[in-house]
Order: sequence, then structure tokens, then C-alpha cells
Amino acid sequence: MLRLIEKKVNDILTDPYRFKPLRKPMQNKRRVHVGGPFVLVYEINPVRKSSGALKPTRIILKWNPQLYCRATGYYF
Repeated sequence: MLRLIEKKVNDILTDPYRFKPLRKPMQNKRRVHVGGPFVLVYEINPVRKSSGALKPTRIILKWNPQLYCRATGYYF
């Protein structure tokens, strides 16, 4: 299971916008399935320039992932 999570985190770091965005009330987060009923939820925080415009080349992932089990309904 740890290898699956590690692989998905590397996929997220490669292309963070690849996976499915969530709906309200979690509209700023995205999800990716990790082996069976487990879902990894993450958030993307783009870096802003001092002028307030988005800088598309650098992306910071807020590292507070939640692992969710669809079968039990629990977050880990």
C-alpha cells in the first residue's frame, strides 16, 4: 500500500491538475484513487507574483493529504 501511495504522490507532483476536482464544499481539492477503496485528497496552491497575477510555472502542493476509505467512510 505504501508503494501505491508513493507512486500516486509522484504522479501528483508530475501533473497536479491531472486528477479529478471535487465539488462543493471541497471545491479547492482534488482526488486520486489509491488501490481499492482508498482515495487520496489533496489541494493545489498556485504561487502568486507580487502584482497579484498567477505565475503558472510554479505550483506548491499543500501537503495535508487525507486518505479516505469509501467502504467504511472514514478518513485516515
